[in-house]
Amino acid sequence: MNSKTENFSWFNLILGIILIIGAISVFRNPAATLGSIAMLFAIMAILSGVGEIILRNKIKKYRGDASSLRIVSGVIQILLGLFLFFNLEGTIVSLPFIFAFWFIFSSIVGLVGVWPIRHISTGVFVLLLILNIIGIIIGFFMLNNPISAMFTIVWLAGFYLLLAGVRQIITAF
Repeated sequence: MNSKTENFSWFNLILGIILIIGAISVFRNPAATLGSIAMLFAIMAILSGVGEIILRNKIKKYRGDASSLRIVSGVIQILLGLFLFFNLEGTIVSLPFIFAFWFIFSSIVGLVGVWPIRHISTGVFVLLLILNIIGIIIGFFMLNNPISAMFTIVWLAGFYLLLAGVRQIITAF
């Protein structure tokens, strides 16, 4: 099999497309309830966590070493997704804080994981670097103003889904 096909990740591509579809859905219907957003993010958190673990294993297979931070990130994202899924009322109250920490943590993991890419493609490296920095900024915005974040979470979540989707599609290639 050719090496370009072996390096392509259908999981990341499909996850990226799902994340972008989720973003479009959020932008098209901003009046959606926080409960439905929590449910969407629960599913995305679980899938993202699984994707993080799969990516770590691929990196280990091809490079011989991989950061354990990706496993920790994947497990935390899966646990977060399960929490969101089974504790809807508590999730709605704590949604701005949960998302803020998730955005910050997953973007920091993305920043750590992007460094090896600089040797492969400067353009992709810079794009992923910018996307992860934007994710951190959004997370800190939500932490600094949780009441406002509660009202604007639909737009912030949609924007983050879009960023995460683009990041997953880039990772797929």
